[in-house]
Amino acid sequence: MGKSKKDVTAEAKPKPDIAAAEAAVDEEMQTVQKNIDIQSRSLQHLKTIRTGKTKILEILRQSGDTLDKKMLEALHERFNDFVRQEAEILVILKTVTGFDSGTAAPATLEKAPQPAPNAVDAAKTSADVRELVLQIAETNARLAEAEKRNVKLEKEAASKSLQGTTDERDSLRKQIRDIQEENVQKKQAVLKLLSVLRENPNLLKKQEAQEEKVTTAVLEAASSTPGTSTEYDEIVRHLDSIKQRRTRMTAIRERLTQTQMDDTYQAALKRLEALSTIRQTLEEATTSPEEAASTPSGEAGKPTSSTTSVQLVREATDENDEEGDQKVDGLDEEAKKAVALSQLNSARGKFEKQRTLERIQNFASSGGTSFEITGEDVASSVEKDICLIIEHVVPWLNKHDDEVITPELATELRRLVVNQSNRVCFPEGLNSDLFITQLATIIDDTIMQFSGNTFKSTHHLIIPEISEILYNELAFFKLIHNLDNFNVIEEA
Repeated sequence: MGKSKKDVTAEAKPKPDIAAAEAAVDEEMQTVQKNIDIQSRSLQHLKTIRTGKTKILEILRQSGDTLDKKMLEALHERFNDFVRQEAEILVILKTVTGFDSGTAAPATLEKAPQPAPNAVDAAKTSADVRELVLQIAETNARLAEAEKRNVKLEKEAASKSLQGTTDERDSLRKQIRDIQEENVQKKQAVLKLLSVLRENPNLLKKQEAQEEKVTTAVLEAASSTPGTSTEYDEIVRHLDSIKQRRTRMTAIRERLTQTQMDDTYQAALKRLEALSTIRQTLEEATTSPEEAASTPSGEAGKPTSSTTSVQLVREATDENDEEGDQKVDGLDEEAKKAVALSQLNSARGKFEKQRTLERIQNFASSGGTSFEITGEDVASSVEKDICLIIEHVVPWLNKHDDEVITPELATELRRLVVNQSNRVCFPEGLNSDLFITQLATIIDDTIMQFSGNTFKSTHHLIIPEISEILYNELAFFKLIHNLDNFNVIEEA
């Protein structure tokens, strides 16, 4: 017979109970596994904490006497942190293992009691707790001892510092007393001097008179000592300016004439060779008729010596004509320049130049308008021409005393000097382009070295500069002119 509906329902009821039991067992197994994991991690962490505590205790045993207060406090604080963490971990372990005092194990543990290893861990934990308590007590004892030692050291250091401060205070008080005593002695000495001066007022007047005499004598000695007097300094500056001017003029002269000296020398050599040839020819042409008659008859077909000499003279003349009159004149001009330069650089020429420049400087300083010639030499005529030019330069400088030297004013002054030089030296208008160009170049270079200063401050330097330039140029060209006149007289 088949079963009824109620019987089937009664047989199907035990299945849900088995599923619930399996779920409970699984949950309990997971809980146990979690507890085991927690215990493993806690024990590992507890081991790390105990290692750190052991190291701290080892440090305190080995070098606790040498550590300072801050380091001891830091170690103490770190050790207490380890203790707190260890206590927390132990609480967790007691809770997990059910080893809590005064509490019973959970119901789940009654139904499924923990295995023997957990009980062993609990016993080990209790032993560790006791050991930990002993270590804490030992550590606290060491820390207390270290703290007492630090307090003692601090008291000793404070006593030493107090002693040093007391010594410094005593030393400072002694210095103050010495200074006060010294000030009192000085005040007493000043009072004595004042009383003496009140009784004898003439002493102070005599002392002041002696000091004035000494000061005056020192000032006079200083003013008359070379290197400190105004006149000496002025002379030194003037000599330096003259030296610089000579150096500059020499450099300009070398730059203008150096390229011509080599050509002059070569031209003189060529002309000397030509003159030697002409002289030899003339000597051969002046042989006596007897010597001409004694010539062998076999040589009758050859030209006579006179004919030969005339022919040589004509050939030499033809060569000179072919070279051109301009070349001959150029050679003569170069030779004359060389002679003029040698005369100007001679000892007599330098002496005449120095004397002439001194008279021109006196003329410019006096502001005169007339000049007396003391001789008929070249220097005297040059001196007259320069004075005639300086007569126009001095008023122009006085007019522009307060103005600053600029390129425009320098050009105006250069034109004034060049025009007056042209008018004085070449009254008939037969001037030389070389003279004008060379004079303008040198004056421009000389005046522009004072650019930025006023004419008033450089008046005493510009006049000697211009005078020396005019002397060099005028004396040179006048010597050339005299050489030309000398050649004309010789040819006549």
